[in-house]
Amino acid sequence: MKRYLSFVVLVAIALCATATDRFYIEDFTITPGDSYTVSILLDNETAYTAFQTDIYLPSGLAIEQEDGDYIFDLTDRKARDHNIAAQLQPNGSIRIMSYSPRINAYNGNSGSLVIFNVMASASFTGPATLQLKNTLFTTTAGSEIAFADESCAVTIPEVSDLPGDVNNDGKLSISDVTALIDVLLGGGSANYNLLNADCNSDGKLTISDVTALIDALLGGAPLPEKNYEVITVNGVTFKMVKVQGGTFTMGATPDHGTEDPWNDEWPTHEVTVSSFSIGQTEVTQELWQAVMGSNPSFFTGDANRPVETVSWDECQQFIATLNQLTGMNFRMPTEAEWEYAARGGNMTEGYKYAGSNDINEIAWWDDNACDGVGESSPDYGTHSVALKKANELGLYDMSGNVWEWCQDWYGPYSEEAQINPTGPETGTEHLHRGGSWINYARNCRVSCRFHWVPDNANYVGLRLVK
Repeated sequence: MKRYLSFVVLVAIALCATATDRFYIEDFTITPGDSYTVSILLDNETAYTAFQTDIYLPSGLAIEQEDGDYIFDLTDRKARDHNIAAQLQPNGSIRIMSYSPRINAYNGNSGSLVIFNVMASASFTGPATLQLKNTLFTTTAGSEIAFADESCAVTIPEVSDLPGDVNNDGKLSISDVTALIDVLLGGGSANYNLLNADCNSDGKLTISDVTALIDALLGGAPLPEKNYEVITVNGVTFKMVKVQGGTFTMGATPDHGTEDPWNDEWPTHEVTVSSFSIGQTEVTQELWQAVMGSNPSFFTGDANRPVETVSWDECQQFIATLNQLTGMNFRMPTEAEWEYAARGGNMTEGYKYAGSNDINEIAWWDDNACDGVGESSPDYGTHSVALKKANELGLYDMSGNVWEWCQDWYGPYSEEAQINPTGPETGTEHLHRGGSWINYARNCRVSCRFHWVPDNANYVGLRLVK
C-alpha cells in the first residue's frame, strides 16, 4: 500500500467478502520531546458520511491542544464540507467525530479522514501501544458499521551507529555527504549524528571526513570501524567511546559567560590529555546490579536509570569488582579527562553544556526534573540514560541527570599549562562533575566543579574510563 505520510496510521474498512477494504493501524516511531503528524486514512472502495473513533494514548504521549481545542484537521477538502469535533472521555481517551456529505475512499491523493498531532514527553521511553477503539462508520446508504479494536507499536527511533551515517537514517548515501558539509559549514549540527560524521575516526571533523565518505560511496576504501567498544559483563552490555587526545582550555572559558562561573573555575589554563575511552552513558542501575548484586539507588523502577546514592568509596569497590570480572582496567575519569570529553574533545563546538547551549536539549535538570515539574510529576527525579541529545562525541547526560565522581582530590586551579593532570596528591574531598536532576543550569555547565567527602552519596553516580 502506498503511504500517505511518514509516521501514519492507515485505516481501511471491510464491508463484504468481495471488497478489498480492511481496518488496521500501522506501527510508527516518535522521538522524545518531539511532535509528529499522524493520519487516519481510508483505503477502500466505499464512501461514508460519518466517522467516529476513540484514541487511547500510552503514557508519555498526548494529542496536542491549541487554545483549549484539540488540533485535528482534514486533508484535501480543508474542512470545506466537513464538520469535526473532539471530546475528552472520562476514561482518558480522545473521541474524534467527523461528518461530511461524502468521505471518499483513499486513492493515494485524497480521502484522508483526519490528521492529528501526537506529542511525546521528554521522558517517553517506548515501546508503547496506541489503540483505536469503538471505530464506527456511517455509509452513504445510512447504515452503521462497527469494527474491532486495533493497535500499533509506538517506538523511539534507534540512533544509527553506522560510520558515515551523518543524517542517522541507517544507510549511507549522498545525503550524508550533504549533511556532513552542512556540519562543517556550521549549519544544523543538532540534527545530525556527529559521532558518525567522524568518517576517518581521527577524533575531529574536517574536510578529510568528506573525502573519506565520498571515497567509500564510490566503492573505494571502506570507512574505519566504529569508534567505540562494546563490553558485556554478566549479561549486561555497555559502550566505551574512544576519545582522541588533545589540548584544550580548562575552566570558565568565555563561552560560559561572565556571571555564571564559580570562583574555583578560574584561572583558565591549557591542558593536554592523552587518548582514552569513556562510558557512552553514566553507569546504569542494571550494570551496577550485574556487578555488585544490589541496587543502592533511590529512584528505581527502570534499570536503565543511572545508579545514584553511591559514594566515591563505593564506586571504587564497584570498579575493582568490574575489573576482576572483565580482566580490564576501568577507573574513574580524571577531572581533566571528564571536562575534555564533556566539551566534545577535538570535535568541540564550544557549547556551555555538554552538547548544546540549550540545556533542555541535553540535560535533566531542575526545570524539567525537579521544582519545575513538582514531586507529583512522573518527570520528577532521574531519567533513563540516553534520552536526551548526545554531545559531539556521542556521550549522553554529561550535563544533568546525576553528578559524576572524578578520581581527583579537590584543589584550586593553577594557571600553568599541564599534561594529564591528576589533581592534588591528598585532600579531604573528591570532585564530581556535570550537575544533576535537582540542580540549576549554572551547575550543569561543563566547567562547573563540585566536591564532597568520599563517603557522601547524595545525587551522585559515575561514568567509567578505560
